[in-house]
Amino acid sequence: DSIISQLIESPGKPGRFRVMNADGTRRQQLTTYGELPQWSPDGTQIVYNIDNHLTDLDGGVWVMNTDGTNQRQLTNDDGRNPQWSPDGTQITYTGYDGIAIVNADGTNQRQLTNDDGRNPQWSPDGTQIVYNIDNRLTDLDSGVWVMNADGTKQRRLTSDDGRNPQWSPDGTQITFHNDYGDVFLINVDPPNLPQLLVGNGWDPVWSPSALTGS
Repeated sequence: DSIISQLIESPGKPGRFRVMNADGTRRQQLTTYGELPQWSPDGTQIVYNIDNHLTDLDGGVWVMNTDGTNQRQLTNDDGRNPQWSPDGTQITYTGYDGIAIVNADGTNQRQLTNDDGRNPQWSPDGTQIVYNIDNRLTDLDSGVWVMNADGTKQRRLTSDDGRNPQWSPDGTQITFHNDYGDVFLINVDPPNLPQLLVGNGWDPVWSPSALTGS
């Protein structure tokens, strides 16, 4: 097993990636610049974004082989927080005007939302995408939203603010936190009133064992 880490030398400067074995051995630097790396589902590629305010390289979503070779730019729109689809064929990201999507080979780049949608996360079966909206930056209502993977059927799940939504492994529930760090749980279909799980929790992450209940 391997682990990819992002090394930040100092605030306001671009990060760079290193990959290592799970025991910390065989560390190898992969990039000079880059942020928010994500392994592809099959483990053969890494997607990441570059902030062109911190480097002379073109900003946007980039992808490379896991040994650092074949680094190539997929988008030129300062895309951030790229996320692989479960089958590895598409990548969603946060762009200037909301959430966008592009094929893993860089083709068919298109906009999914025309708002300030952020933090897109694919459902486990790849049919839906959950995200959050901040009404301080748009006329739309704040909260956790979900849509089909093609951008249709955009609908709001919560009636208040929500950040960093995360799917349960079986795709039936979503966790998120609010501005105060309270962590909530909500059903997807049909949605219910959010259930408070813990106060001052922030950024919940599901265990893979939640799928089996173990």
